[in-house]
Amino acid sequence: MAEINIRYLQDTDGERYFPMTHVNAILGLEEFDNGDDVENLQQIIRSLNTTISTLQTRVSTLETENVQMKQDIEQNKLDIEALKALIIPPEEGE
Repeated sequence: MAEINIRYLQDTDGERYFPMTHVNAILGLEEFDNGDDVENLQQIIRSLNTTISTLQTRVSTLETENVQMKQDIEQNKLDIEALKALIIPPEEGE
């Protein structure tokens, strides 16, 4: 691919400047400045924000459930040990 040199406009003093023009004078601008595209992007952003919020809520719920399950497991371990003690007396289990 050929390299394209960038050439900046310079005034009579050699200072770089950017010419001004009216938006209607730029051919093909309508291809890039489509209001529908902006609206579509805004809709996508709203949708993504909703999805993020939903996922954050779900993660929070899962974290809470995880803590509760860990507590339940620890309680179940204690219950199992208590039941073992009732079923098998210590002197028989030795």
